[in-house]
Amino acid sequence: MDFYFDKVLQPGQAGVIRIHLQTKDLATGPLEHTYELQTNDPKHRLIKVTVTATIKPLPAFTKRISNADIQHGDTLGAFIVWPTARPKITLEKDERLPISLRIRPATPSRNVKLAAADDSFKLTRESNGDGYVLDVTVGPPADAPSRVVPLIVKVEGGEDLKLQVTTNAQAESLIVTPQQVDFGEVPLAKLQSGATVMSRLGIRKPVGTFQIKSLKSSLEFLQTESLTIVDGSNYLIHIRFDPSKLPKAATYIGTLRIETTDAAHPQLEVPIKVVVTP
Repeated sequence: MDFYFDKVLQPGQAGVIRIHLQTKDLATGPLEHTYELQTNDPKHRLIKVTVTATIKPLPAFTKRISNADIQHGDTLGAFIVWPTARPKITLEKDERLPISLRIRPATPSRNVKLAAADDSFKLTRESNGDGYVLDVTVGPPADAPSRVVPLIVKVEGGEDLKLQVTTNAQAESLIVTPQQVDFGEVPLAKLQSGATVMSRLGIRKPVGTFQIKSLKSSLEFLQTESLTIVDGSNYLIHIRFDPSKLPKAATYIGTLRIETTDAAHPQLEVPIKVVVTP
């Protein structure tokens, strides 16, 4: 809680109390905080101030902007642009992503009118407040690894706001590491003793989200299990021998089939090689 002036109000004066809310570690939903202000006024020795608010989740597109400043935004002239005035976004092939930028005067009392310089984006006034919302849909670069799209906002009686969106192309929507599972030579005696023999496979999505729908190995003596590292973007698959279905000594070539919700790669097939020695 911050005070305007020096915490001393002379007769007839007015003061301002600024209350800062840190919502980073708070759950979404209704919020109510009560603060107590102690004074030397015999009639009002204790003043209670209650702040109510609703914490909304961050828009999903903010996670796609690599240089977003969620807490402060960017200061551009006499305005603050949130989450940034120059968003940098990586897109999948053929993906089009709608984003919104909030433009507000840096000084709350300043009331200005903004207008779109062209029809490449939509600019609307906030329903409550003195700011604007700029809606734009960005697409992947056409013939180059990246593309810069300028966004010009007209300011009544002032200098134009020059914003820009940079888009980059993502080569692969899903990255599988390693691209082949090779157990090498596995002694049959080791398997018969009950020892755990396991290999790992990682799947991650640099841009966007996906889920693993199912896993299946063409080699019946192998079990598969998916572990979540980062929900929606990074998974680890464990592949181990089934103790109830031990194979004979031989060389086995198979495939791990992975069904996903990724539109570009609904099914992945990863080669598996196992050499069981006598």
